[in-house]
Amino acid sequence: MASQNQLPKKWKYDAFLNFNPEDFEGSFVADLYKRLEDKGINAFERDSVKLQKGETISTEILEAIEESRIAITIFSKNYVSSPWCLEELTKIMDCVAMGQEFFVVFYRTSAATTMKNVVIKLLTSFVRLVALQKISWESDLA
Repeated sequence: MASQNQLPKKWKYDAFLNFNPEDFEGSFVADLYKRLEDKGINAFERDSVKLQKGETISTEILEAIEESRIAITIFSKNYVSSPWCLEELTKIMDCVAMGQEFFVVFYRTSAATTMKNVVIKLLTSFVRLVALQKISWESDLA
């Protein structure tokens, strides 16, 4: 993996697409990959990494994010319901802080709806974390 402070100078991939596959019954993502390829843009093919529900995200995907010059997140109706998407997005934001380019696409959803769902998901996770910490503190004090 690349150093914590910098991204690779020579990119392995031109682009990494972050999306929830469950929202793409049709060919939108397949067409996007094909169009990128037709334009000479080398995008990481996530189909090469098979994940099953409940599995943690693979280091191959996290490394592909680091090794991509551009990250493209495709927000869709069920995007925030995917722990993998959110973990990828977290890694992408780490890389953006180190200079990676980042683009967003809203697919059959609005920016307002997506951001509302992201905030709700973050607040729900925060409340769960606080509740778990409270239980831990109570047992430590007992």
